[in-house]
Amino acid sequence: MAEQRLTGTGLLTPTPSGARTAESLDTVTVLRDDRQRVSGSRRLSGDDGSGARVTAYVRELLAGAERAWGSVPGAPLQSAVARVRETRRDPRSDGDGAWASASVLARLETVAGPVLIGAGTVGRGLTGSPPAARPPLPPLPSTDLAPEPPAHWRRRPLLLGPAVAAQLVTAAWLAFTSGGSRERLAKLAGRRVLPGLDLLDTAGDQPPDGSDDGGHPAGPLAVVAGGVLRALPRDPDTGLLAGRMVWDHDTRGCAARFPASLRLTGPEVPLPADALELAVCVEGLQRYHADGVLRLDCPARTADEPDRWFMLQLRGRPLRLLQAARGLTGPPAAVHTDHTVTTAALVLPGAAALTEKGTGSLDHI
Repeated sequence: MAEQRLTGTGLLTPTPSGARTAESLDTVTVLRDDRQRVSGSRRLSGDDGSGARVTAYVRELLAGAERAWGSVPGAPLQSAVARVRETRRDPRSDGDGAWASASVLARLETVAGPVLIGAGTVGRGLTGSPPAARPPLPPLPSTDLAPEPPAHWRRRPLLLGPAVAAQLVTAAWLAFTSGGSRERLAKLAGRRVLPGLDLLDTAGDQPPDGSDDGGHPAGPLAVVAGGVLRALPRDPDTGLLAGRMVWDHDTRGCAARFPASLRLTGPEVPLPADALELAVCVEGLQRYHADGVLRLDCPARTADEPDRWFMLQLRGRPLRLLQAARGLTGPPAAVHTDHTVTTAALVLPGAAALTEKGTGSLDHI
């Protein structure tokens, strides 16, 4: 059985004379055997016109990103990248009713440093408005940063906005699904690893009614339920996570699906009136380090002085930080960066408590 996959990408770069854009299209036909495993593929050279709707949607995504994020006060748009993927079960079709995913990621330059903002959607067919029409922006500093945090800031409870909480969720997912730690993870299955939180891998841009490229069902996968790590299915031949295998045409074999689409839910707690908020993460050369420590540079503010911003660095092992969470607060938001993570803000103990208990550290930078 043949299946056609079209992947369109595009780049927008603002210039004084107007935005410059470039798009590309990659079309691969994969072949499945009787067990629904992908057994081979071929790349189509040239464009026979079948990908016109995909490249057109890429252009719409980039134009939408420029409209939505091209004039954010104090945060000029540096670039935007769009990606559209369409899976057609019938290669002869024009794409109507095909399963598709679309995402756009923009880089904004703030006074604190570059910040990534994104939007995305999945569903049947490329219909409706692109996802970057006007997504809500996280709070961003638009004036000069304060040289010092306010007094007693280390005693305030910590509020990690969805954009920051998403980094902990992604790191936890990587730890729980790592192929190199299968034996250790198998021993942890059935044990409590998080404080009542649920972590769900929603299958992302994989069609919900089909198989992954290893022939395994590709529906949602509960990684952590009620704080307890679930036993995760593995492909017996490759050791890859079953249901998340994707064919790589260039290597002629399956690899782990990337990026992932994740959702964190759990106990709700009130928003602390005296919270210290880490709103977003500033992009740097490296977040994940060989020692297992995550380092996030974040513009921060207090609940009683929302216009006074200063820089803090959060450091710690992601699982230790999540284990310290008191709960979630506020509405959930979809964060699109390396992965797509839907989560509300996380409430953690203050900086002094994190240091005292050896959970992590929060320092002014």
